[in-house]
Amino acid sequence: MSLTAGLPRAPWRPPEPPRRGLPTIVVVTIVVAIVLPTVAAVGVFGWAFWAYPHDRIDLIDDPEVLEVIAGPCDAMRDTAGRIDLGAPSTLSDALTRFSTTARGIPEAVSALDHDVLDGDRPAAAWADDWNALLDAVDVQVVSLRNGVPSPFAMPLTEDGYSVVARMDLAGPDGCEVPAVLRRLPSDVTPP
Repeated sequence: MSLTAGLPRAPWRPPEPPRRGLPTIVVVTIVVAIVLPTVAAVGVFGWAFWAYPHDRIDLIDDPEVLEVIAGPCDAMRDTAGRIDLGAPSTLSDALTRFSTTARGIPEAVSALDHDVLDGDRPAAAWADDWNALLDAVDVQVVSLRNGVPSPFAMPLTEDGYSVVARMDLAGPDGCEVPAVLRRLPSDVTPP
């Protein structure tokens, strides 16, 4: 007597065909082999870009430009420190000395070779902003000498903002527009 006698038989099924495709371990290996080097390459590129001293387009950072403006910037800061807004009788002379001294900054930049200025994009525009600011200081000096108080007209950028912000962003540390110029009366009404 058979052990399967009386038990229903399972219907016949063909054998399962072999799996088509790759085993999971192979798929994982391929993914890791592609993803890991890609992530590593992006990481190395990002680190190199961050670590490499590249030219920030909005900042004066060329060593040659920085070298030629270092002296004029020091002299400008020294002269600006001597301006006393509380002494109207000597203010015009102090502003004249400041303007004369600070003109050394745009003159030093303008004396540089065009290739140097092309390599440090904001340098020429920064020098132009200094000239505009110093021209406004000179107008203020004439007003003070004529005894007719007038508001200080801070030069504006093409889009209507004070040049001071752009100058301070582009300029190197130690060559910012002196705070005393920002405090010049800009809303004086003649008596």
